[in-house]
Order: sequence, then C-alpha cells, then structure tokens
Amino acid sequence: MKAALATRPQAETNARLAQLGQEASRNTTNVEQASGQSAYAQVLLLDGFMLDTRVTVTYFCMLGLFIYLVVCVPPSCLLKVRLLMDDRLESAWPHRNSS
Repeated sequence: MKAALATRPQAETNARLAQLGQEASRNTTNVEQASGQSAYAQVLLLDGFMLDTRVTVTYFCMLGLFIYLVVCVPPSCLLKVRLLMDDRLESAWPHRNSS
C-alpha cells in the first residue's frame, strides 16, 4: 500500500482533498448542516472522486504478483527461503535464542 500511495505526489493528493472539501460544501442542500456536507463527501468518495490511475495500477500489479507467487511458487522454495533467513538472523544476533 505504501508503494502504491507513493506513486501520487503528496501535493496532488492535498489539492484533490481541498477540491473535495469545496465540492462538498458547494453542493449541499442545507449549508448550515454539517452532516449534509459529510454525507455528500462520502458519496463523492464512493463514486471515485479520489481515485488515481497510477495508484490503481500499482495496486493491481502488486496484487497480481502476490497471487502469482502464492499459486506458482512451490512450498519447498518458501521453506528454503525461510530457513536461509533464520540462519542469517541467528548469525547476526547469536544472543537471540540464548535462555
């Protein structure tokens, strides 16, 4: 998620949030009622107001890679990687398993 959210610049996200606030306050039927603004903002969010193509594509690619690895990588390879990582951790921190 962090990689996907990093594909859109923070300034662009902040500008879009400010625009969402303006749209929500402009299109309410009762300006004095704050719940009308929040309800309209929720409708805008659910309609995809904050969606960005770059973020969506990154999520899709990461999800596709995860599904591919889960389906296609045999469990024996994952066990070997796990054992290799355990050996490296034990050599880096020998006092970790001492009682």
